[in-house]
Amino acid sequence: MPNNPNPKRKAESISEPDQMNPKSPEEYLERGWLYYSRQKFDKAESDIRQVLQADPADIEAWYALGLTLKAQGNTDKAIEAFAKVDQSTAYLDDRQRAMIILRLAHGQVNLIRTGNWNLENEIWKTKQ
Repeated sequence: MPNNPNPKRKAESISEPDQMNPKSPEEYLERGWLYYSRQKFDKAESDIRQVLQADPADIEAWYALGLTLKAQGNTDKAIEAFAKVDQSTAYLDDRQRAMIILRLAHGQVNLIRTGNWNLENEIWKTKQ
């Protein structure tokens, strides 16, 4: 088996995000998700915004920011972040992944606005 010079660290192997020392946008995003999962939303937001400074079209970072802002109760800003997912899908080569994240973002906006994911409309374009 070839030796991988850049093995991807698994989030589960880190017990506390404060122990991490990110050096790349990917590592900041990983730590941001860890902070989010531990409900340290201010720290999560800071790390996710660090990613977006490096790559303003990072679709996963916009989705993560939307979730973080929603968790903080800042629904208007969360909707703005989820809207950036729409603008960023064109930059993601993996079209299936882009569509999945886009549908999740639309579901989150629907949930904020109406209390219902309403993914039937997003996925199958049914009329209400």
